[in-house]
Amino acid sequence: FRSGTVEISSAQSSSDTINFFKAPKGFTPIWGWLYGDDIDTGTEAYDLDIGTSGDPDAYGNLGVLTGDAVTGIKPETGISMPLGGTLLTAKPTELTADTDIIGTVNAAANAGGTGTLTLIMCGVYKDPRF
Repeated sequence: FRSGTVEISSAQSSSDTINFFKAPKGFTPIWGWLYGDDIDTGTEAYDLDIGTSGDPDAYGNLGVLTGDAVTGIKPETGISMPLGGTLLTAKPTELTADTDIIGTVNAAANAGGTGTLTLIMCGVYKDPRF
């Protein structure tokens, strides 16, 4: 289990990077979820990918994050999205080195642009000492 929470205190620009956490060598991500405040208000444009520096959308090309209420998933406003990408399309892959798990901004927020984001990833861990 790995998680990271970041406070976005000023609006981000396209190509900005969010460092959520470092996953250790031997960690194999199985699934993940992104939670957060409604980062963008009005006509939403905030577009975020989740991955690594070598593969910025490995765990999710999330598209525009509206923050609108979605019945059955999150009944109030805010972001609540499962990760996808290689977590859904490939067999679980063990990390061969300590790896930064990042968010890459593809499009800046149209309005607002601040708030808290939390990324959670669950997986299995093979201790490299053994």
